[in-house]
Amino acid sequence: MSLQESDVKACVDRALDKMGPRLKYTVYLKMAELGSRSSKKAAGIMENPELLISALQAIFGRGSKTIEMKIVNEIKQLIGKADSSALDLVSLIRTVKVEVRSRPTLVSVITDLHPY
Repeated sequence: MSLQESDVKACVDRALDKMGPRLKYTVYLKMAELGSRSSKKAAGIMENPELLISALQAIFGRGSKTIEMKIVNEIKQLIGKADSSALDLVSLIRTVKVEVRSRPTLVSVITDLHPY
């Protein structure tokens, strides 16, 4: 499955909603705050998962790892990789991004079959 930014955000939302309806807004607000202070251009979670991790750590301290694992489990469930060895959000997203890039596209398959 190709993982899109909206898929990741939906997984984050589901994980955070389980802990209370206002929590996700607090996390997203903290991400915006941290992103505006960062020299790295704030991007989506797929491009900058570290920003989400930083927001969780700023809010929950050591407890952030538990919430991160809930998000990881939501993503693994979505993509059908419950047995994946990725133990954190950053490595899971990197793994999924590499898998998506390495898949052949329809255009490349057709070109290989019928080179012009």
